[in-house]
Amino acid sequence: MRPEKVLKKLAVTDKITLVLEHVKGGKNGKIRVSATPWEDARVVVDGEVLEVRALDGQLRISVKERHYDDGDPEPVPFEYNPYEADLGPMPGADA
Repeated sequence: MRPEKVLKKLAVTDKITLVLEHVKGGKNGKIRVSATPWEDARVVVDGEVLEVRALDGQLRISVKERHYDDGDPEPVPFEYNPYEADLGPMPGADA
């Protein structure tokens, strides 16, 4: 298992309410994270994950590098060639 690199420590607290909002833009968009104690929203971009952990009786919220695992395989580039697609027999063609 790889060590996870913490990119941003967002909070260490006993209680917090988070609001997550998907923001369109770029390839996969971003997630805007807001919380009542923060004046400004934080942003999680593609290639990052938001982590919430309970450690030593406190909640720790951070942004880490994204690593793919067995449940989330690495994306395969999609190459579509309509001339190679199997669309079945042509209408009216003898099988």
